[in-house]
Amino acid sequence: MKAEERELEQSGGKSALEHQLVGMLKRGETVLEALQRLGASSRKNTGRHTNGKSKADSSMVVDKPPKGMSDIDLITDLASNIMSLGDTDIYSKTYEELVRDVRSSGQVENDWVPPSADVKYEYRWIVFGQEPGEPFGPFGEEDMKTWFNAAYFGVSGEKVQVRAVGGEWGAWDVVTRF
Repeated sequence: MKAEERELEQSGGKSALEHQLVGMLKRGETVLEALQRLGASSRKNTGRHTNGKSKADSSMVVDKPPKGMSDIDLITDLASNIMSLGDTDIYSKTYEELVRDVRSSGQVENDWVPPSADVKYEYRWIVFGQEPGEPFGPFGEEDMKTWFNAAYFGVSGEKVQVRAVGGEWGAWDVVTRF
């Protein structure tokens, strides 16, 4: 066993790495799909700033990566370390498979509710000359996307303010990641 592998095993091993990795995935998503989503998101958000903050900064973050390391780098690093411990199929494992692996490792209880990268949003109606209305939600990304595409919130989301649960209220194109 190499020194690097021994170090990984001593730091909690494969199940500790999977425990950290599961919070970076959305339900039903594989590790590879998470990397594709984050890659597409970073390309989409490049160059878009509001009040000095990038669009990605205003959304909810699950388990911030170490300073100087992006989410893509962290997922890649975790998956690479898991591969070095013998799991060559890590990139095709789904969120649910990782949850089962972590539960079966004994590190957590069988009823453990894992984190996920799924973001829930709230919205409130904006009426000119009035205070914003009461918040509605939380709703998942898919529901919000469907309503936006149906122009429920206006052609470009101008009829509402949105926020990731626990985040700051803002315009549709500033807060949402899709």
